[in-house]
Amino acid sequence: MGRKSLTLASGIAMIAGVAMYAFLRPEYLRAGVWLGELWPPARMWSWERSWAALCVGSLPGGLWMFSSTALQVAIWADRPGRARQMWMLAPPALGVGWELAQGMGVLSGTYDPLDLAAYLGGWAVASVLPLQQETPQ
Repeated sequence: MGRKSLTLASGIAMIAGVAMYAFLRPEYLRAGVWLGELWPPARMWSWERSWAALCVGSLPGGLWMFSSTALQVAIWADRPGRARQMWMLAPPALGVGWELAQGMGVLSGTYDPLDLAAYLGGWAVASVLPLQQETPQ
């Protein structure tokens, strides 16, 4: 993938993660019940009816992790060294650290090992994508 393609994939993953979080999760897990007030069709989704309740719970985090890491890959691809390593490890460090802090009760929220798996999966996929030079057309 070239830098433009990787940046586009990063943006699409971010938008998909936000959309899943906002529209497919149950109201009590959404960023706020305000969504149903702002856009009434959002009320039609039911967590119990969702065929992908498990995925919808953790997949947005994996998409956000992919998005963050893919963007770092695009930015730091041709810059070897410590700074690149630090930026490549920043997204999983934040995501995994946040989830573990929830598990230890340091931060509010619900610890979920599936969230950890989604974070690490998103990071791994974005980390191994080969970055190729784009040829001008």
